Amino acid sequence: MSKLAESDILSLMATCIVSFVDLDGIRHSVEVEAESLYEAGVLAIRVFRQHNCLPGLVSKLEVKEWAVAESKLFRISPLAPRSSVDPPQP
Repeated sequence: MSKLAESDILSLMATCIVSFVDLDGIRHSVEVEAESLYEAGVLAIRVFRQHNCLPGLVSKLEVKEWAVAESKLFRISPLAPRSSVDPPQP
């Protein structure tokens, strides 16, 4: 597991907006509470999965802390193994 940078750790629990743009150019966003930007990305993937709106492996998640004007971009592959990102096959 990679080491988190000091800037990736949020002060206490923070509200974050996590979003991605799908292949049709539509932005999907969720709001989560997390202790780090990385955790916010993982929690957002869980919410997107619950709503059958998963980002693809080439998508980038944008994670913004609500109270701060800072954001980070994460590639999907480091956040979750492929089997947990792809929707289940019928």
